[in-house]
Amino acid sequence: MSAITLPGAAILVTGANGFIGGHLCEHLQQAGAQVRGLVRSLPRATWLADQGISLIEGGLDEPAVLARAVDGCAAVIHTAAWTGVPDDPALGEAVNVTGAEAVLQAALTAGVARVIHFSSVAVYGVNASPLIDETAATPLVGQAYPDSKIRAEAVVRRLAAAGLDTVIVRPASTYGPRGTAWTVGPVEQIKAGRLRLLAGTPGLDTRRVTHVRIVDIPGDGSVADGQIFVAEIGDESGEHTFEGRAAVEFRVLHVLADNGV
Repeated sequence: MSAITLPGAAILVTGANGFIGGHLCEHLQQAGAQVRGLVRSLPRATWLADQGISLIEGGLDEPAVLARAVDGCAAVIHTAAWTGVPDDPALGEAVNVTGAEAVLQAALTAGVARVIHFSSVAVYGVNASPLIDETAATPLVGQAYPDSKIRAEAVVRRLAAAGLDTVIVRPASTYGPRGTAWTVGPVEQIKAGRLRLLAGTPGLDTRRVTHVRIVDIPGDGSVADGQIFVAEIGDESGEHTFEGRAAVEFRVLHVLADNGV
């Protein structure tokens, strides 16, 4: 697979109004790509339209919408997903598995050169191994979210075998501007007095998280930077895990809250 040069390339981002999808749209736009964003609600995505990003309204269960969205695209970055809220495993299956298959099938039919599928490190389950990489097994774990992501990856591999050039990306927990789960939410809870550090503890979160803030330094280790890498650099088909270089201390969020962020 030859490299996809971003300037002038038509690229579809599903879940464009989401945390990672939105950052990707902005970064791709800055890189000169012709960005299309698939969103469920146009009124909720005006901030993207205001930046000149072309938006298409529709869901993953609308074949005609997907066909129109992928038409003429050089690449598709599929970030739309059910993340566990609301607690509805059937919805998770419909969005994460059936929805992913619909997007990839539309891309295959349209002759899209490359599809980057957003998965998660959740596919590794609770794994006590000191080192986990892309070769680690990903058996079903009996939980709705990781299992839906595992089954979605199986769909990606099946369509890859049918001739679609695919990349599976597995980010860790993500934080950064506009990030609800690991940035905005915790800071708001700290301000409201609902999240506190115990006296004498360092406030260290031992999970690895992935920064999605976009900076003007190539290879900054962020999810969006990594996505651009696998989209623009050739011969990167397969599976890639992205995580931060170090664990993040929750006390950093306390500092942000105390300084009026």
